[in-house]
Amino acid sequence: MAIDVKMPHNYRRNYRRAGGQPGDRTAILYGPQGSGKSEQLCEQLRQALDCTCVQDEWWPGDRLVKHALHVTHAPVAEVRTAAPNALLLSVDEARALLSQAGAQ
Repeated sequence: MAIDVKMPHNYRRNYRRAGGQPGDRTAILYGPQGSGKSEQLCEQLRQALDCTCVQDEWWPGDRLVKHALHVTHAPVAEVRTAAPNALLLSVDEARALLSQAGAQ
């Protein structure tokens, strides 16, 4: 069951522009290597965003999987260019969202 997380203000707008529906949750979690992206945070965020799976070690240029949480340590500028309509969350933003939802 998904955790009720208040999404960033641009999430729904970007998805409407891309023709997506509210359940079309393609997200990217980015941060430096060793920041804890692939540990418990990743699974909690996947559940909170109602994503169906996790694509670890995603890199700009790789295919985006619809409804998946993609995990990367690519530079944020490259991530934004490669996936302008996906929900982009830094490790700190993800922790803050989960904390607000009471998941941590």
